[in-house]
Amino acid sequence: MLNIGVMGLGYIAQQAYLPVYAANRQVVNWHLMTRNEEKLANIQQQYRFASATTSKEQLLAQDLDAVMIHTPTSTHTALIREFLEAGVHVLSINQSVKIIQRSKRYTNWPRIKIVC
Repeated sequence: MLNIGVMGLGYIAQQAYLPVYAANRQVVNWHLMTRNEEKLANIQQQYRFASATTSKEQLLAQDLDAVMIHTPTSTHTALIREFLEAGVHVLSINQSVKIIQRSKRYTNWPRIKIVC
């Protein structure tokens, strides 16, 4: 089974992504993360995901195959870097990845592949 982390559980994630993730628990171990404890408790009650935390460090400790970053765009660059440096594949649905790829200061990062 794949171990996939999900960072950021805002409105879009709750409406569009979480129902799909919940329907695919037989092939993916989902590891959810949000800093909002109340939101996390509500989502846990509704969907019954096995793994959920308010700590990025605990999420990183989950031996993830990949992480989906659904946090505010302004946080993506730092999060992408941290997860790539930890050897985790990253899905980020915004322009941050293209900005990172073009930036000379990130040339020591693992190879970044853009998939549109």
